[in-house]
Amino acid sequence: MTELTIALPLVIVLLSAVVDFGLYLHDYVALEGALRAGAAAAIQLDENDGSTFTDDEIRNIIQLSKGLMNPVASGEIRISRRVRHRFLLPDQIWVEIEVIHPHVFLFPLFLPNGRNSLNISSRIEALQVPGLS
Repeated sequence: MTELTIALPLVIVLLSAVVDFGLYLHDYVALEGALRAGAAAAIQLDENDGSTFTDDEIRNIIQLSKGLMNPVASGEIRISRRVRHRFLLPDQIWVEIEVIHPHVFLFPLFLPNGRNSLNISSRIEALQVPGLS
């Protein structure tokens, strides 16, 4: 019985660390997949080579792709477009989507300075190619 009283708190702490790490990993992988879905929507062009989706629609696609577990807020998503001019070639339009999303831990025992969350930061760039999407 003495061994149980010594080992049980250690087992509970290790189990909580494994559960928290699994939830963090799930959050990270779901965010990466949502960013890919947002990038796929962002590069689509209509028949006049204009963007098919607005920035708000791309934000909604990212939020819906991420899922309901620890959802992404609209303010955590930054979408920017930039044009690269090339000599004697058509201009390239690059779309950059960046998300900085806090992951709140259930058992923040291992985080420094009394924090209870870590930010998951992810960024993706995609090229809009007229006539191909």
